[in-house]
Parts: sequence; C-alpha cells; structure tokens
Amino acid sequence: MPFFLILGINRGDRWGEFGEKDYANRLCLAIDQDRRGIVMFEPDMVPGTTFQIMHRSMDLEYIQPRVEKAFARLGDRTPVFAMYINCAGRAAGYAGFDQDDAVMIQETVGKRVPLLGIYSGVEIAPVKNRPQALDWTGVFSLFSVEKEKD
Repeated sequence: MPFFLILGINRGDRWGEFGEKDYANRLCLAIDQDRRGIVMFEPDMVPGTTFQIMHRSMDLEYIQPRVEKAFARLGDRTPVFAMYINCAGRAAGYAGFDQDDAVMIQETVGKRVPLLGIYSGVEIAPVKNRPQALDWTGVFSLFSVEKEKD
C-alpha cells in the first residue's frame, strides 16, 4: 500500500548527527505501475532529491512531556487556547493503529485550556527555522497572554 511508504528529506547536515527537527517527511500517494515509479504527495521531490526511507512509529510516550514543556515555557504568561493539527494519516482508524495521538493531546491538555483539534492533509511547522509543509506530523500550538497585574 503506497500510504505506508514515507521518504524523509534531511534539511540539516547530511553527515551530521540525526536531528528530528531537520527532517520533512513525504508520503507516497500512489504507485505508477505503468511507469514503474511512485507518485508523491508533495511537489518538492524532484529528480535528484536525496532522501531516506523512513519508518513509521506510533510511540506516544513523547507527547505528554513535550506538551508539559510547552506549558512550562510560558513562564508568567497565562495559557488561553491550544490547537493540535494532526496528519489525517495518523488517525488510528485510518492508519490501522490501536492508539491515536490526538487522544494523548486531549488527556495532557485536559481542562487547562480550550483545545481545537484538526486532522489535515499537510501540516506546517519550522524545519531549520523556516516554515515547511510536512506530512505524517502533529503540530501542537499553545496560545497565551500576559498575566493581568493586580
């Protein structure tokens, strides 16, 4: 099934240490049997693009600490709203998994702030400090305001 083929484009140092934040993953949309090739979802994979074959993982243990870190970074600010944009391919029912990472986000954010969740076809987040269209990702954003002074 083409959906399970993921290719990663490293935007960082090709020979350096692995850095998760350096990668933009790309999903395969279809198999072109006549031309013996693959059809990619994003248009940035052109002839000559260097990529790595990536392995899908649904290890959800990283989610809660990262969300807690986002809340902790607010310092004196008051959180007012959270948003989670998740790749539709990561939805448990669609991807064939028993667990859904969106549920982990809901449980971790709890009743602290209103939470809007969206499944999308493409997510946008920084890769090497530049906005990048991504596939197979979840992007959590936490919005805050300055605390009111007494």
